[in-house]
Amino acid sequence: ANEIIHPAVKNYILEAIREEEKKKTPFFILEAALLIEEGYMSIMDEIWYIYADESIRRARLKESRGYSDEKIDSIMMNQMSEDEFRMNCEKIITNNTSVEDVKKLIDEALGEQR
Repeated sequence: ANEIIHPAVKNYILEAIREEEKKKTPFFILEAALLIEEGYMSIMDEIWYIYADESIRRARLKESRGYSDEKIDSIMMNQMSEDEFRMNCEKIITNNTSVEDVKKLIDEALGEQR
């Protein structure tokens, strides 16, 4: 299924990017899993890694989605390593505290892009 879904999604995203470029939109932000694995580095100017410690990610998945430890283990085992993310991303933002804190960090990082 992934070999059918991912190319269609990538085409959809490319079209959305073209539309926003026509409007002179300053930023096009895409939040998605598998950006690196699916080769999005070739179509994005930058890929950022929003990082949180494993214990925090686990707590958030339990709270927000009700996932069991086994489900979380399975998800994390199928993800790239932290080192792989860090090697493939231009910016790394640590998201260990509140939503407000991470928004400030993202705003600061975006400010550097202007």
